[in-house]
Amino acid sequence: MQAAVSSSGLALSAAPVQAFRPLGQRATRGARFSRTVLGQAVQAPTRSDVGNVNNVGLKDVPLRSLFPEDPGTPRPGAPKLKVAIVGSGLAGLSTAVELLDQGYEVDIYESRPFVGGKVASYRDRNGNDIEMGLHVFFGCYFNLFRLMAKCGVLENLLLKEHTHTFCNKGGDVRELDFRFFLGGTKIGAPFHGLRAFFTTPQLSLTDKVANSLALGTSPIVRSLFDPEGGMRDVRALDDVSFTQWFKSHGGSQASIDRMWDPIAYALGFLNCDDISARCMLSIFQFFATKTDASALRMLNGSPAERLLRPITNYIEAKGGRIHTRWGCREVLYEQGGDGATRVTGLRLSKAGREQVVEADVYVAALDAWRSVPFWDNVFQLVGVPVITVQLRYDGWVTEMQDPSRIKDLAGGARGIDNLLYSMEGATLSGRQCAYKVLEDAEQLAAGAAAKQQQQAVAV
Repeated sequence: MQAAVSSSGLALSAAPVQAFRPLGQRATRGARFSRTVLGQAVQAPTRSDVGNVNNVGLKDVPLRSLFPEDPGTPRPGAPKLKVAIVGSGLAGLSTAVELLDQGYEVDIYESRPFVGGKVASYRDRNGNDIEMGLHVFFGCYFNLFRLMAKCGVLENLLLKEHTHTFCNKGGDVRELDFRFFLGGTKIGAPFHGLRAFFTTPQLSLTDKVANSLALGTSPIVRSLFDPEGGMRDVRALDDVSFTQWFKSHGGSQASIDRMWDPIAYALGFLNCDDISARCMLSIFQFFATKTDASALRMLNGSPAERLLRPITNYIEAKGGRIHTRWGCREVLYEQGGDGATRVTGLRLSKAGREQVVEADVYVAALDAWRSVPFWDNVFQLVGVPVITVQLRYDGWVTEMQDPSRIKDLAGGARGIDNLLYSMEGATLSGRQCAYKVLEDAEQLAAGAAAKQQQQAVAV
């Protein structure tokens, strides 16, 4: 079968090879994260909200093209393939969930001692949960919410007030408040966003007018009645920095300094001079077209316990296997006479041991398929150095202007809600990859049967 690549970093290749060879009698125990974080699941999740899966946001999804069609219940006699997934981030985990729901046999291989990729966390010697950066969940993460609904994670989300807080120098706190009610009736997009930007004290009146001019002449306006067309216009701006685009449409430098730079740093660890207009306007389009897209949610604990544990429980309860500390060192493949690449196995290693894994389908849930020019270009990019510092304060950080309130535990915390971060891509790519496997299942199964028949004749 020819290799296929999904739109968000999944290289997929299938080959008609022999049956999967397990990694020995102890292989399934490799699914443990670490001694202090996660043990192996022993039963199915008891709190999964499967009945709510298809209602988790399909009606409110900003772009229908970003929410793949559910394959539905597998038909009788449908092929059941063996799938080997490299990488246990959200892309790999969501791929596994979708394929296990269709009755496939799935093994996940992860080089680290814990799963989660960029949303992983672990517990240090002192019992503190250390995260791979802060993670918040916007209301437009519909594919992720669907995964959460399947695996019983939705109840672990804390919905924040629909307002974004900017903490300025000297403890000056300003808000971008999306809460808009008239006579007790909630007013939604795009009017709640317009009100938020016109009333925020973070910008001066002059800057608000400049903002209106810039955003009013952006592809976001088209998105209000043609979301897909508006997004095509946004994607065409990938070679232009947000600063260039914003100022060319009448935006002010003060707006960038006071609002857009903080948002850009939170989105991509870049300022508006270096981040593309496409990146910024993509998230703005979601915020402008869907009422709750900009509402924030946070986990009520560490990602390992509150996000990843329910997902891995679901996977293992469905018969999936997670092999940690098994790193993929080489993808074995052959070139066919028709020029197609056929993967024949994965060479894995763990603590000096090596093993070759064979399956019907191979999924690389990571950006490392260098034979594909698109992904090889990733290695030409200049990385942004990022350091995550986790601080534990002995007072409320938003009460710096009033020393008497810093230690006032009775008054409660105001909180800081101006933290932006995106993972929807990984979950979407996992669903897309899984559905690609399902789409090609019969062809893959036929190829595997033909290969086995050839081998039998040769013997």
